[in-house]
Amino acid sequence: AGGDWRPVSHDSIIEPQGGLDVISSIDMHLQDVASSALREQLQEHDAAWGTVILMEVNTGMIRAMANLTRSSKEALEGEPSQYFESFNHAIGTAVEPGSTFKLASLMTAMSEGGVKASDEIDTGNGITYFHGKRMSDSNADQGGSGILNTTEIFELSSNVGTALTIKKAFGENPQKFLDGLQSLGVDAPTGVRLAGESTPQVYQNAGDGRWSGLSLTQMSIGYEVTQTPLQTLTLYNAVANNGKSLRPQLVERLENNGQVVKTFQPEVLKQSICSPAVLANCQDMLKSVADPEGKGTAQYVFANSPYRVAGKTGTARIAGPNGYDGRCRASFAGYFPADQPRY
Repeated sequence: AGGDWRPVSHDSIIEPQGGLDVISSIDMHLQDVASSALREQLQEHDAAWGTVILMEVNTGMIRAMANLTRSSKEALEGEPSQYFESFNHAIGTAVEPGSTFKLASLMTAMSEGGVKASDEIDTGNGITYFHGKRMSDSNADQGGSGILNTTEIFELSSNVGTALTIKKAFGENPQKFLDGLQSLGVDAPTGVRLAGESTPQVYQNAGDGRWSGLSLTQMSIGYEVTQTPLQTLTLYNAVANNGKSLRPQLVERLENNGQVVKTFQPEVLKQSICSPAVLANCQDMLKSVADPEGKGTAQYVFANSPYRVAGKTGTARIAGPNGYDGRCRASFAGYFPADQPRY
């Protein structure tokens, strides 16, 4: 006051304290491998963005999380597009997952709808109609696959077979399907301790919002629902972990001057997502997709792999402001080694 300065003291002014060291779960070697592989694939396909997440099956610890987005600047003639870390798509981008969601659909059908792995459905020529809207399989132009059992429907990623299975099981009571999905936990965020996790969109009640006569069959193949990549991974990790669903974690421990203050243990979201019998069927179905000797959609990808993989391919058409415009989103979710999963 009046140009005179004097020290001011207040109870709210406290001396700074040394903070704790946060020891991340990320393995820098695995992170480097994941990021390099992701960049290579994005450049090959000139994709808009991509993510790779590597989770340790029995702890839920994330050992790698790579996210790359294509630069808005045009690439020079003959030069590959440039990619940057600008957004965490793994936790923040909730999109229609497409065929990777068929695991949740068929698991629910076997748990709540009385469906068995050996049950057969006639997929005909790979084309069918629901309320006048066409649905087709990827091999419809070759005449389709005809009669398939539940395992083969999953192995070949038959849209028609999946939708007909779900319609047969839950057509009279779609709420039972929605309740079954909720029991798997696919309607809830993972609760990962990182800001920005998007909330998945899964109908809670038949008739909510934009629900229509098409919603049941569309949901069965991964449309009219949204999931982040990490939410999809959490379900697949539970199958690898013998049914126990774990919260994804990014921090291993806290230290103070080299002394461990706190260690983070695995956090169980659900002790068991389904019965042992349904789980065993789902594990077999996931193995068949990537079996080098089989006819699954990922057979050729792992033909020369040093270990067996179990998983599911996904292709989702991308909706623009004027409907689906020909662009696609490709994904894969799975675990390895198939018989004793580690990641």
